[in-house]
Amino acid sequence: MSIRLLLIDDEDDFVEILGDWLKFKGYDVATASDGIDGLEKLRTGEYDLIVLDLMMPRLDGYEFCRVIKKDDGLKNIPIVILSAITRLGASGLIKDLGVDAFVEKMADHDELAGAITSVLAARKTANDREEAYN
Repeated sequence: MSIRLLLIDDEDDFVEILGDWLKFKGYDVATASDGIDGLEKLRTGEYDLIVLDLMMPRLDGYEFCRVIKKDDGLKNIPIVILSAITRLGASGLIKDLGVDAFVEKMADHDELAGAITSVLAARKTANDREEAYN
C-alpha cells in the first residue's frame, strides 16, 4: 500500500513539480491550494503525512496547524513544514505548532524526502512501542 501525502501550498507551479516528483518517488499525493482546502481534503480522506507551506491565503500554515492539533481525529497526522521562511526565522513558531520536521523550500528535494522518511519511521516506531505495551 502506498503512503498517502497531502501537499498544501498556494504556488501552483511548485505544487505541480513537487507533486510529480513525490509521485515518482512512490507516494500517493493529493494537493490543496491553501489551509481551508487542506482541511476539507483531510476530513474526506485518510493521509499518512502532510507537507505544508506556512504562508498561504485564506488559512495559513500556522493557523492550519492550530486547527488540526485541536481535532482528535487529525492531530496525530505528522506534518512536515516546507517553507520559504528560514529554519532560524521559524524555529520558535515551529516548536509551538508541534510539527514533526521543517525543510526550507530552496532545499534539495532529497532533503524533503529524507524528512518524510524520518518522520514516518519515527511515527511507526512510536506506534509499534505503544502496541507492544497495550
